[in-house]
Amino acid sequence: MIQRKPCAALAAALLSAVAFASHAFADTMTMWVRASGTNAAAHLVDLWNETHKDKIELTTIPDNQMVTKLATGVQAGEVPDLVSFDLIYMPDFMKAGFLVDLTDDLKADPNYASVAQAYKDIATYEGKLYGAGFTPDVSVLVWNKDLFKRAGLDPEKPPQTIGEIDEDAKKIRALGPDVYGFYFSGACPGCNIFASSPMMVAAGSKMLPANDNDEALTGDGTAKALGIGYVPWVYHFADMVNSDSSPWINMYQRTIFDGDVDGAIKEAKEKMKEIAGE
Repeated sequence: MIQRKPCAALAAALLSAVAFASHAFADTMTMWVRASGTNAAAHLVDLWNETHKDKIELTTIPDNQMVTKLATGVQAGEVPDLVSFDLIYMPDFMKAGFLVDLTDDLKADPNYASVAQAYKDIATYEGKLYGAGFTPDVSVLVWNKDLFKRAGLDPEKPPQTIGEIDEDAKKIRALGPDVYGFYFSGACPGCNIFASSPMMVAAGSKMLPANDNDEALTGDGTAKALGIGYVPWVYHFADMVNSDSSPWINMYQRTIFDGDVDGAIKEAKEKMKEIAGE
């Protein structure tokens, strides 16, 4: 074993504190990555291994098994040195004390100052940093040029604002009973929060409660976004949003099938606060 601090150049990942609180690592470090991030991780690891004596051995974990595998690994003392972690579970693992405090190492890195504040915030708990951005992705909006033509819209001029999306979608919807102007993966809780929450946040809404005394789904933007069809820092994100029976997905289903926007929001608020207090 050799003793060293985790290098800030590995701002790719978060370090597990279990059995590694002394920052002791073998000459070959282990790293876990979710399957969806394997390509980017493999590229980073290759670059590291080409230029460093201490190597990284990468292991791919199926997306839906990562959290369970880490949780059971913590109990058994069998965890990787590095992990490319799902940001929505970060608050829970930081609070549980499973990750190493990287504050001094990251702030000493000259690149730290240029890191987006949102990436710093999602990896911060009680004033300490436990990781940094690794593979940020982006959502894209595509438009159907054939439908734009049929609706009398310019197929080479996509909407530039939320308001224009709404206006164009209504014109396309008017083409017929089986033609819809806007679509997102409504049956996928994780998908639809990434599609709709930016609209809510941009309109000034607050999304999820940090505890049972905090407010949720406040502001006119929530109802507006639901009517049309940012990743928050909270505990129990999966229970509030990602599970098939979450308040978030139930809110959407009630809005779509019952048309009761206000009632759906009220019910989701109460349930989210209840979960946040657990």
